[in-house]
Amino acid sequence: MTVLYAEDDENDVFFMRRAFSKLGMRTALHVVSNGRAAVDCLDGTGEFADRVRHPLPSLLILDVKMPAMSGLEVLQWTRAQPEFNHLPIVVFTSSTQYADLAFSREHRASAYVVKPANLEQLPLLVHAMLDAVAAPRPGDVALDFPQNLLRPD
Repeated sequence: MTVLYAEDDENDVFFMRRAFSKLGMRTALHVVSNGRAAVDCLDGTGEFADRVRHPLPSLLILDVKMPAMSGLEVLQWTRAQPEFNHLPIVVFTSSTQYADLAFSREHRASAYVVKPANLEQLPLLVHAMLDAVAAPRPGDVALDFPQNLLRPD
């Protein structure tokens, strides 16, 4: 599995890398530092044209507030591309604003997750996300894990 993580905060990237490392899973984590780079990676343009070095992800994790293009703009762009209709997209943010959650729901994010305050919980959260992505899902259903605010009740 390949995960593309779009995040501009170096501390958040450090802790995400650490969480993936602690899991010891065979998951490649590719990190880009802004939304424009995430789109370029998905589109296979510029420095991301080499699909051996930059394969299409099995999961896209987006921070909301990033330079060049926000995570919500990346979500909107991605869902407008038919080839990415079934790509699981997790909006992973510190934002608890209802407008961000509503936008994510409207643009068919697979999950909306508020970053944990206790970073020791991050490996468990990442494990739950990856397990949910690996589980078969009918259509464009939200990923089923407890921290997903888009899960059906």
